[in-house]
Formats: sequence, C-alpha cells, structure tokens
Amino acid sequence: FTLTFSELEESDDKARMVSPRFVGTDTEDRSFSVTANSAYHDASNDELVTLDTIAADIRSKNGSWVTVDAPVGTFHTKSEVLDLSGQVNVFSDSGMEVHTPRLTMRLSEGKGSSDEVVHGQGPF
Repeated sequence: FTLTFSELEESDDKARMVSPRFVGTDTEDRSFSVTANSAYHDASNDELVTLDTIAADIRSKNGSWVTVDAPVGTFHTKSEVLDLSGQVNVFSDSGMEVHTPRLTMRLSEGKGSSDEVVHGQGPF
C-alpha cells in the first residue's frame, strides 16, 4: 500500500493533500488505485482520510477492470475500506453499470456493497 500526492497545503490547522493517490493489491493479487482531487487527514483518527471527487480502479489478474467514481468519501487506511457517497457510479469493461447513493468498498477483499437502492444495467 502506498500513498502519493502532488502538493500539500495547510490552512485552519488542516493538512490538505492535492491529487492524492492510494495504490495497492487485494488478497488475491488484484491491483487497485484510488485517486481524488483532494484529501484531508482526520486529526482525531490517524487511519481516516476524507476525499473529494474520487475515482477508483480495480484490475483483476486476467486484465479485466472495474472503475468507480463518487463526489465524496472516506478512506480507512489500515483496513483499506473506502466509503463513498453522493452519486456513486460503477462501470466494468464487460458493459455492466451500477448507480447508488452510497457504496462501501473493501479494497483488500476486492468487494463492494451498499445498503441503499442500487440501479444497474448491462449485458446480463
């Protein structure tokens, strides 16, 4: 798991990372990356990062991919859980498309779930 960013700004006792990128692999060696326009570290919880304008890409060992985007979310760095909210969109290279107001992605497991209404379409 690595974290990179292009710029760091501080204001109002908050550190803001510009263009952060989280990269890693899950338990089955599938790679993932999470990028955002900016990120704020939670001063009360070292393992929590708040993100805005998020894009996540997950690749399987065979090269297929899923991409997810959302306006806001939080990333739990230790557990590698990404909680997304707003209009969350999921697209796959097989043509599947899913939309939901909230999505929890367990990146280390390569899984996602939502307790909200999910709308989808695709070749299935």
